[in-house]
Amino acid sequence: MARILVTGNINRDRTIRLQGALPGCRIVGHDTGHSLGGAAANTGMALARGGHHVVIASGLGHGPAGDAMLAELVAAGVDVSCVARLDVAPAEPLILIEPSGERTIIHLVPTQGAEVDFDALQGDWDAIYAAMPVPGVARLCARYQGRCPILGQWYPGTPAPPSDILVTSASASTTPQRLADLTPPPEWLIVTEGAAGARAEARDGRLIRRPAVPATEVRDTTGAGDVYAAGILHGMVAGWPLARAMDLAAALAARQVKTEGPTPPEALSKIYRQWSEPDGTDPRADCTISA
Repeated sequence: MARILVTGNINRDRTIRLQGALPGCRIVGHDTGHSLGGAAANTGMALARGGHHVVIASGLGHGPAGDAMLAELVAAGVDVSCVARLDVAPAEPLILIEPSGERTIIHLVPTQGAEVDFDALQGDWDAIYAAMPVPGVARLCARYQGRCPILGQWYPGTPAPPSDILVTSASASTTPQRLADLTPPPEWLIVTEGAAGARAEARDGRLIRRPAVPATEVRDTTGAGDVYAAGILHGMVAGWPLARAMDLAAALAARQVKTEGPTPPEALSKIYRQWSEPDGTDPRADCTISA
């Protein structure tokens, strides 16, 4: 399969499962402990479940916790040769999970990826995922534009990395995200809208709207966006139409929200296989593109 470089955070998520919905003046919660998380870890593991050779470029603190996180990535088939070990403790965001499965993330420390020398990275990548709003990642993407497909994660309020496709979440901003707000604009901007599905806006004015895949159970939405990005990347390296990639991404995300915690489940592998049947079977609904 494809050789994909993934940038982003590797976190030691601490999850609190709440007994009530936010906001509230006093809510009791149950501490479920720590787990491997962060955009790089979640997307990287999700891509590895699809059989890709994933190389993560990120920063990770030293110590027993960092060692255990690195070992978990290796066990999942992820190449960690480009992970820089830093003389700090691993980042520990606080994840608050409501009874509905919706999550609120509180970042306790700045990104550790700012310490990585992305300018020194060289490789024959089939695709790059840029999920870290730091100058080094933007320069990396600029160097590889036109050489391989690039998917960027856009965090509104921060500069978007040079990308062929940008993906963001409607919940990440109080105002609608529009392609016109980006300079220079990518070829496509995808905005995920939770249960309402996702929309993609093209630089030439085309619009794609795809429904969400209904989840039979929502345990935890943490990592759903990262897994969605893995589905888009899978479609990009396979040369699929974007609508088809969005449908695969939705199927992967629907399976992710049934999982407790951010770690992409091994069950994702079955979904990838269903979408890659040699007889051309396509389990999605018909993809349509509207002007």
